[in-house]
Amino acid sequence: MALVKWEVVQLPKEYGGLGAGDLVIKNAALLFKWWWRFANERNSLWKRVIQSIHKEDRALLPFCPQKKVSAQGTWQTIRSLVQNQHIQASKVFKQNLRLIVGDGSKIRFWQDQWTQGLALWELFPDLYKVSNQKLATISNMGWFEGMRWKWTLAWKRELSQGELQKLEELMDILSQHYPQQDQEDKVLWQGNNGYSVKDLQRNISKESEVVSLVSTVWMKVAPPKVELFMWLALLGKLNTRHRLHAKGILQEATCTFCQSQPESLDHVLMSCTYSQQVWKLLASDLGHSWTIPNSFKQHYENWMGLTWRNALRKKLWISTFFATTWTIWLTRNAILFQGQSFHLMDICQSVKRQIALWSKVWDIDLPCTENELARNFAHIPEVLR
Repeated sequence: MALVKWEVVQLPKEYGGLGAGDLVIKNAALLFKWWWRFANERNSLWKRVIQSIHKEDRALLPFCPQKKVSAQGTWQTIRSLVQNQHIQASKVFKQNLRLIVGDGSKIRFWQDQWTQGLALWELFPDLYKVSNQKLATISNMGWFEGMRWKWTLAWKRELSQGELQKLEELMDILSQHYPQQDQEDKVLWQGNNGYSVKDLQRNISKESEVVSLVSTVWMKVAPPKVELFMWLALLGKLNTRHRLHAKGILQEATCTFCQSQPESLDHVLMSCTYSQQVWKLLASDLGHSWTIPNSFKQHYENWMGLTWRNALRKKLWISTFFATTWTIWLTRNAILFQGQSFHLMDICQSVKRQIALWSKVWDIDLPCTENELARNFAHIPEVLR
């Protein structure tokens, strides 16, 4: 039974996933790089071959026909991919692509997106149908009178009243966008940056970002398996008895500890009277009082929100949360599957031993040995003032 959607697992860790990556998006992003290179490399041999085989003109961006063509091959696949509006990678790529008009000799008037979010043929489809300049570049759609540009649009027939109204809207747009003498057309991606496969993947991940709190578990104060467990807990994906009961797998949903309340994630890890004792005792050892938050997420956020001047004490405080949550869950499993009992002091001592063991790989010098840390956990606030 899958605990987390594959789409979430694929997200980078900074966006709440596990960083597995999406190979489909990665492949599309790599193919788009050829589209970008076509626009920026002037006299490359491969570009001249593409222009010859696929009848590409000298425009800045490759031609992407609105109708499906019968030609096959890698370049046609790239064309189709860029054109496909249902592919998320294609939409993000085109949204971040920006054409800067120079003399207009390499930008197509109707086909390329050089004015607003859409190409002019998409904004004014009726005018595009009757245009005599469908594939013309901007420089061929008018001329300079001195320093001023004058548009000259040609039509197959006389425009209707409705088309004339659309023409007025088009001219309003064109009054704000026009060629510049003695300047080259340019293509940019994400402001002034060059195209990057990683940037494209990052932009797609932002649109699918999980709760930002989940991305903070990778602190390297606990083993990876414990951080993964915390990631699942913050996503609410642990297989508690209440969750398994809701899925029809278990008949009983009561808490393994108290046997009175439904065993939800918030309850078993925090709200149960048994779990509360563990949290209160360990927080007290570290010089803090503890009150029950509304949810486990809020508990995590409150615990991590405290500021510390001493770096070692901060790591001990954070690792205490990880170790306590982890040990409570292991105890729950031991009671459920091995018939063991709940012993408060044994659990608290196990938490301290876990923290002492983890501290061996921290990049901070401890003022005592790991065994002394576990034995004298309650004296930490006095030692690390």
